[in-house]
Amino acid sequence: MKVSKQFESLYGSLIQIADVKKNGNSSWGEKEGYADNSVRLAWYTDDEKFDPISSAELPIWGLIKLLKASSESNLLSVEQSSEIIGYLNDAIYRKTKNNSIYLNCNINVHSNNDFIEYWSQRYSYKYEELYDKNINKPLTEASLIDLFTWKNGTLLSEKKRESVISNYVLSKNDDIIENDYLSPNNEGGPIWNIFFLHCRKNEQFPIFDQHTYRAMHFMKSNEIAEIPNEKKEIYSCYRQEYIPFFNSFEYDDKRQIDKALFTFGQYLKAIRNYV
Repeated sequence: MKVSKQFESLYGSLIQIADVKKNGNSSWGEKEGYADNSVRLAWYTDDEKFDPISSAELPIWGLIKLLKASSESNLLSVEQSSEIIGYLNDAIYRKTKNNSIYLNCNINVHSNNDFIEYWSQRYSYKYEELYDKNINKPLTEASLIDLFTWKNGTLLSEKKRESVISNYVLSKNDDIIENDYLSPNNEGGPIWNIFFLHCRKNEQFPIFDQHTYRAMHFMKSNEIAEIPNEKKEIYSCYRQEYIPFFNSFEYDDKRQIDKALFTFGQYLKAIRNYV
């Protein structure tokens, strides 16, 4: 990578940044096809040669995680961390000033496919194959367990498996499940209840969680906020705000909208303490 800025750590390693070239990409961007800055944690040998122990190059939006990990490992002093945070703030200000989609969503993203394509390409989630192979297909007990394993992000405990099987009844008629599972009186958690509806009728019921809520709220208000705590508020928000918001996107592949909003919401969570 062609280094444009670097920060020294306490133990001699360097956090190096490669800026986007004029009418081009950073070295990471050249490889992946994106016009993003990039960052890496670099170590050098005594004779000033680049040490292969260095971290792999990441897109610039990985800097926050790199900063967090470096600070937790006491690799950076308070002053060094502050300098990098200052760099992030400057970058955020520049991108916002330029009406970039990174943080300033006062542009008409609903008619701009670039938002969906940009953020959906940065999506990453464990067990993704469990979702892909089971969604929009006839549900069985086995496929339902696979889908909730995907949603859970880890293998389900025996207690959770039993809960899924007992609470999410496959024989219920489609005409009544909406009222059953979008009711505050239902014993299940609202996020999993909504996900069950998504498993049953994925085109009608988009996935909803803390990240997609955060993305929606920011894009509507330009402020970062967290999902309500009360079940009644969550269901109301989902029905009255999120479904109309989701459906307002003019993009054929609804799954890509899911991915984009989820990833953008994750990003907002990561930078909320810096903006």
